[in-house]
Amino acid sequence: MTNREITNKNLASKIVVAINASGWHTPDVDHRAGHDYTSYGTFVMTNGVTMKNMNTDTAYPAHGYYLINGGGNLQVFSDNKSNRSSLYKQIIDSGTKNTFAFRLGAIVNNGQVTVSDGSSAIRQMFCQVDKNNFIMLTIYSSSSIRNGALILKNLGCKIGVNLDGGSSTGLVFKQAGVNTVSGISGGGRKIADVLYVTE
Repeated sequence: MTNREITNKNLASKIVVAINASGWHTPDVDHRAGHDYTSYGTFVMTNGVTMKNMNTDTAYPAHGYYLINGGGNLQVFSDNKSNRSSLYKQIIDSGTKNTFAFRLGAIVNNGQVTVSDGSSAIRQMFCQVDKNNFIMLTIYSSSSIRNGALILKNLGCKIGVNLDGGSSTGLVFKQAGVNTVSGISGGGRKIADVLYVTE
């Protein structure tokens, strides 16, 4: 769901915690012809509506697609550029209403870390422990993706993903017993969409 939709649906006062999700193309940072001002990936679904389907753009790099499927579980799809037509059908058939995308596939899969060490940065991650049990992880000190994945694994995550981090990293939360959002951290630049939990 996008920031605008949160405002239009008056959800801000009901949100317990929210984080940014997909990468976001802008002319000055992540310019990609035909994709500026859209989420990462060649396929984007928002509230059940396909907002972008550019599977013929063979120059566009592969990304990981993340979603909560019709069964309420986190599911990850990997794009290898040659499988896009069948991939998008699988995403639609999953029963999801929203897709999220960033550069990697799963960083934790079946409870095991699947990535090696890389550069350090501020990180935003999301994972599922079991049914209706998810973890949003924001790391404001620089961390490699592997270190973040190890944290998710140690928290019991079965499947986990890396979201847009760096200056895009944003965390909004509501303290217990407070009726309005009382804590906002990060969010150094505009973002494409968010993952959030309501009361």
